[in-house]
Amino acid sequence: MEEDPKLKSLEDSIWVVKESFSSDISEIRSMLKEVVGHVMALGSQNVAPAVATPRPRQTAEVCGGQASTHPTLRHKPAPVELGRFHGVNSEAWVFQAERYFELYGIMEDHKLTLASFYLDGDALEWYRWLFRNKQLVNWEHFAEKLLVRFQKWDLEVPGGRLAKFRQTTTVAKCQSLFKAVSNETM
Repeated sequence: MEEDPKLKSLEDSIWVVKESFSSDISEIRSMLKEVVGHVMALGSQNVAPAVATPRPRQTAEVCGGQASTHPTLRHKPAPVELGRFHGVNSEAWVFQAERYFELYGIMEDHKLTLASFYLDGDALEWYRWLFRNKQLVNWEHFAEKLLVRFQKWDLEVPGGRLAKFRQTTTVAKCQSLFKAVSNETM
């Protein structure tokens, strides 16, 4: 039985297209690896002067005896916002701000300026006074001044309040109050 020349020609065309696709896919893979390598290299340097986006964790896998590093993206990270400071609970706000700076890789000389955008009310007026009178040095100095200026004035030390702590409301509210007072003792 003899093969049909049209069928043979069709098979040859399919083989040529298949080889072309394989070659193209291989080329795309190598370009993608190169791009990922460049992105990873740029990500390890703080490219943005003020804010660097969180970098994905990297894992090393052994492929064919060679270790390769690539990003593992399990989910899109949710944006984190820094809360506004109105002059209440300064310790919590400074803690939150420092965590925010750490997460986004904020450079030291940009922390104070960024934090100033999150001040309201009395805290903003106080900051404006410090700014006009050239009383600002850096974030660390500002945070110390903020903690002193907006500290909670209570005649009893937190340890004493913790020792006298009694449940007078629901368990959930009592736990919340207990955690707040115990955080002040640290």
